[in-house]
Amino acid sequence: MAPATAFGRIVAPLVDTLVDDQCAATREHERVMVQDYVLATVAAMPDFFRLGFHLLAYLFEYAPILHGEARFSHLVPARRKAHVARWRGSAIAPLRSMIAFYASFSAYGLYSVAYPAGQDERGRIAA
Repeated sequence: MAPATAFGRIVAPLVDTLVDDQCAATREHERVMVQDYVLATVAAMPDFFRLGFHLLAYLFEYAPILHGEARFSHLVPARRKAHVARWRGSAIAPLRSMIAFYASFSAYGLYSVAYPAGQDERGRIAA
């Protein structure tokens, strides 16, 4: 099920791309759990932090247009990974930090929310 807000429709494919980096075999319902966890994490932030993350998310969504591509949420998975890599390696610290934030909380959500304690998923984790 697609997220209800415009912000959620930007963050969901970003989280999905980052989850692919961690564990490509993650099932769809687990991906949705991680997306929900990350969106809830952002929603719980103080207003002054949340505003910055919203603005960066919209910049992230529309930045591929500067390279002659579609918005991030409309890119194919390979182009999404390339866009994430471009921001991850950016000389601009807030862009790198945004990706680091989402990567950290996606990993945390993946291994603590989608794979609760006692559930042996080690065989599915990408090395």
